[in-house]
Amino acid sequence: MYHFPGTAAILLRTHTWLSDAAIANWLRNYGQGGHSEGQPFWVKSTRPGNHHYYVRAVGGGFFIRPARMPAS
Repeated sequence: MYHFPGTAAILLRTHTWLSDAAIANWLRNYGQGGHSEGQPFWVKSTRPGNHHYYVRAVGGGFFIRPARMPAS
């Protein structure tokens, strides 16, 4: 699902373990054409189990989708 930077920050703040500082750095590096633009990453969800979010910067926003990682 596509999110603008502000809504992506709200989603990550309310549904993941990322701190406010980590989200601010993430928006600066990924959201403004930083060196990491386009590099996907996964972030741990606050949901129990092995739930994560797959995040990738795309044209002026972010593609974020829930993903269940395999058990390790």
